[in-house]
Amino acid sequence: MFRRLVALSALLLAACGSSSKKEEESEQPRLPAPMTSELPDGKAFVTSRESSFMEMLEELEETDVVYVGGTHANADHHLLQLRIIEHLAFRGRLHAIGMEMFQRPFQAALDDYVYGRINEEEMLARTECAQRWPHPVEPYRPVLAFARKNRLPVLALGVADEVREAMREGGRDGVPEAARQTLPAIDTTLYPAHRAHVRATHAGEADFDRFYLVRCLEEEVMADVIVTWFRTAPDDGQIIVLAGVDRIANRYGIPDRAHRRDGKSYRTVVPLAVVAEDLDRAKFAKTYADFVWLTPPTATD
Repeated sequence: MFRRLVALSALLLAACGSSSKKEEESEQPRLPAPMTSELPDGKAFVTSRESSFMEMLEELEETDVVYVGGTHANADHHLLQLRIIEHLAFRGRLHAIGMEMFQRPFQAALDDYVYGRINEEEMLARTECAQRWPHPVEPYRPVLAFARKNRLPVLALGVADEVREAMREGGRDGVPEAARQTLPAIDTTLYPAHRAHVRATHAGEADFDRFYLVRCLEEEVMADVIVTWFRTAPDDGQIIVLAGVDRIANRYGIPDRAHRRDGKSYRTVVPLAVVAEDLDRAKFAKTYADFVWLTPPTATD
């Protein structure tokens, strides 16, 4: 009996010590993951209120999908993407990275790269990235290297050029049967504001209806890849999606198209190259993005 009382007392003391330690730890401020990349020279803020970078990261930790846009040639934007990836991976939340720059037929090459079976040069050759991606690859290299080092799957989100061109020429019926069977449903009337935005930014398109059909195809396919990934992902699975600003801003490009299918929670981060003093705050209504990151303008913006 005496031994049992001693053992019980030891357990109670240990529990009290553990509780006190947890209380002390909870009082300590949470910090971002150790930095291996430098933050872009900018400031994060929520569209409805000012927010610290750490507050933004904490909110991103709690969501299923994190969408981070960017201007493809802007190195600052890709540093922001990498910094968010580093933090979410450090917290054990992140399970995959989706990238617009890679097209669907080349997923196997990305898998071989991430798991060390081929090097970057071989991966870029097999994905035909130089021929199929009209933007510099260099800004994306740190993200790819991080994925490989940490064995984070990289998902190819892009539509194959052959499918895109076939639909541009002959509509959905112009796509070969085998490829057409793999495509998700496309409703070009779903987001009138999206259609108006695309029309305004591509006013020179001779056949706008066909052009917009292809645009919706691209974004529905990207959404479909994300939704499909969740079917076999861990219960706490989280994916970060890297795509152009227009694919993410206002949410009707990719985010809402994926959300309406599976209801997964998400947050959007949109970096913009702009002088803060010249910022039109009225433009950033809550619908534009959950977070906006300002970076200095560059010659390519």
